[in-house]
Amino acid sequence: MRYGLPYRGSKSRIAPEIAAHLPSGAVFYDLFCGGCAVTHAAMLSGRWERFVVNDLQGDMAELFVNAANGKYRNEDRWISREDFLSQKDADAYVRVCWSFGNNGTSYLYGREIEPYKRALHHAVVFGDFAPLSELCPEVVDSCRAALSGVEERGARRVEIGRAVVRWLKANGTPEMLLNNPLYRSSKFKGGRVDFLESLESLERLERLERLERLQSLESLQSLQRLERLQSLERLERLQSLQSLQSLESLERLQSLESLQSLERLERLERLESLQSLERYSTDYRDVPIEDGGVVYCDPPYRGVSGYVTGAFDHDAFYDWVRNAEFPVYVSEYSMPEDFIPVWEKPVAVLANQKGADGKVTERLYLHEKWANEVWKPTLF
Repeated sequence: MRYGLPYRGSKSRIAPEIAAHLPSGAVFYDLFCGGCAVTHAAMLSGRWERFVVNDLQGDMAELFVNAANGKYRNEDRWISREDFLSQKDADAYVRVCWSFGNNGTSYLYGREIEPYKRALHHAVVFGDFAPLSELCPEVVDSCRAALSGVEERGARRVEIGRAVVRWLKANGTPEMLLNNPLYRSSKFKGGRVDFLESLESLERLERLERLERLQSLESLQSLQRLERLQSLERLERLQSLQSLQSLESLERLQSLESLQSLERLERLERLESLQSLERYSTDYRDVPIEDGGVVYCDPPYRGVSGYVTGAFDHDAFYDWVRNAEFPVYVSEYSMPEDFIPVWEKPVAVLANQKGADGKVTERLYLHEKWANEVWKPTLF
């Protein structure tokens, strides 16, 4: 499962683990929220009642809040280059989801490939094969057959890609691959089928809305995870039976597991009753923090380039964390010696960030003065 929105430096792959290593509380603060991946995981955990997200570049936070409130429930537009240039300043969805690399400035597709992407969009979203018939008539029958009876848009997006790849493998010629911008796409040549980037971004927005609707796919997935957890517990109970010496020990074990199952059910129910999701677009030091709030920070990493927010004063940030009257949990690769790592995990990164083995170690830090306050996590 992916968490939050597409974003450079996103914590999507490790967001649940980060959230699990933070203490529960009334309010969860994500002061450098980026694509809101950790906030998304925190919301799904059910361990906080309210959520505050902040980021100087407010586009992502705005998208996240709007998506959670259902704004993009019926979104199906094709955004052309001209639409993008005229609407991006007023529409965060257009600015982020239809820009290259979600950079908010340049259009998602090159001029040559744009009409082909439009044709695929129309086929997947509207069931309209006319644009595809004009550009790639040879694959229309295969694509139409592949989408027949497939209703869910994410599945349609994948199936049409598979249909094109299958057709090319069976019928493609070197001349065809050379002359058709769609067929010579590196994604198709590599066999990739989930190639409609704009729809991928939209699907992530739609998943956020499902936080509040248990009848949604997101909630069904959560229920499926719950069923798998319950199955695992039943297996663990069976294994425990072999070593239990008395019925009294068995009864104690069953009682604990019943509470664990109840707590998981209650967490699912709380997805429907999230009280508040507030958004700021200001300096991290200016966000008001309530007593007992849980503060998480994912600032620009020291020594990593390419952030759109410009230069960041890391030393000033470290001093703010040291002097804060509340514990601040910080994601980073490394921090000064007076910060203690409370969790770490090696992860694969982009080529320009790699260590010798192609991985770096993500860490969650806490200042040493809060060492006795370290949260003992329970993974959800």
